[in-house]
Amino acid sequence: MKTIIAVIGALALLVPSIVAGQADSRFVGIWKGEETYVMPGQAPIKKSASVSIGYGGTVLNFQGGLLQSAAIDVTPVWGNNTLKFKVNQKTLLGSSFRTHGELVLSADGSTLTETGFASLPGKPHSIECNISGRFRRAGKNPYGGY
Repeated sequence: MKTIIAVIGALALLVPSIVAGQADSRFVGIWKGEETYVMPGQAPIKKSASVSIGYGGTVLNFQGGLLQSAAIDVTPVWGNNTLKFKVNQKTLLGSSFRTHGELVLSADGSTLTETGFASLPGKPHSIECNISGRFRRAGKNPYGGY
C-alpha cells in the first residue's frame, strides 16, 4: 500500500512538468531586435528593443521599446521551440503592463519571434495592445545562472 501511494505521489509531481514541458536552455540569453505595438485606432509603432531571458524562463526583462520592464516574474509553459508566459508580478521596478505572450525559437536557434499582449490604462476602460517582435541572439545569460 505504501508503495502504491509513493508511486501516485511521484506521478503527481511529474504531471506539471510533463504538461508544461521542460525548460529549454536555448532561450536563455540576451536577444535584440524590433517590436511592433498595435493599439485600436492608431498606426502601428515600431521600436528597437531587447529581451533578456533567465532562470529557466521565469524572468524576462524587456528593454528599449515602448513597454519596458525591469524584470517580469512569469509562469513559463514550455512547448516545442516555444515559451508561453503569463505575467505574475508586473515588474520589480515600474510597470510594463504586459499580461501574457509567447516566444518562439527558430529551428536553427538564432531567431526569437514574439507575440505578446498588454493592457494599458485608459478612460473609460483599458486599451489592449498587441505586441509582435523579432529578435536575434546578442549575448549570454545576463543573470549569471540558468
